[in-house]
Amino acid sequence: MKRFLKIYLDKPELAGLALLIVLIAIFQIKSNGVLLSFENIRGIMGLLPEIALVSIGVTILMICGEFDLSVGSVFALMPMSIAVMLNSGVPFSAALLIGLLISAAVGLVNGYVTLHFSIPSFITTLGMLFIARSLTIVISGGFPPLLPDNLPTWLFTDYIFQGSILRMSFIWFAVIAVLATALLSLTNFGNWIRATGGFNEAAASMGIPVKRVKIVCFMLCSVLAGFAGLLQVLRLGSPCPRSAKVSNFRPSPRP
Repeated sequence: MKRFLKIYLDKPELAGLALLIVLIAIFQIKSNGVLLSFENIRGIMGLLPEIALVSIGVTILMICGEFDLSVGSVFALMPMSIAVMLNSGVPFSAALLIGLLISAAVGLVNGYVTLHFSIPSFITTLGMLFIARSLTIVISGGFPPLLPDNLPTWLFTDYIFQGSILRMSFIWFAVIAVLATALLSLTNFGNWIRATGGFNEAAASMGIPVKRVKIVCFMLCSVLAGFAGLLQVLRLGSPCPRSAKVSNFRPSPRP
């Protein structure tokens, strides 16, 4: 018992793992074994990368001492922009690059306004939430456009192999998670992020470019949110603006 207590004190995050195991056991019993069934796990693993990628970006930004409420709107804005461009004849690779740049621009604006005008990031990103959401509705016209049939969805959302429990999106998540871990643990920039989130004045006195570090973290957070939204849209086949009503849905014919 003392040994387990010592391990817990050394790594308190293990409490979260223990709670997860307890909850899984409870829900497995309450669902009569459905929770851990193959089909249910397959569905969960299809959704996990999209949520986890957003979480990675938000976590890095929180370590840096800031917060972003606009990730949900960027999650919709980036794939909606790509869908509109694809329907206008823009190649997928170019549309993807422009979509990522749009996401990065949102993060840049969030960081610049927060730091230049000394506005709390909670307030700045709350305003950006409504701006990005409105832009999503405006560029879509309020109706979800259909995606072309010739998109390389196999690279993003198809199952790794027939009968697999994992999609390609999980590979993207795993690679990005490893890179984020390496960024925080093995690079000077990761140390700058931790120092900036710990105490701005001390970090600045050590020569760390605090504002630049925070802006990069804002941009990274928005880019990951936008990319996660793209994965969801490619999986579903069409983006959906928040205000669109099913009763008013009038899809355009596929090319």
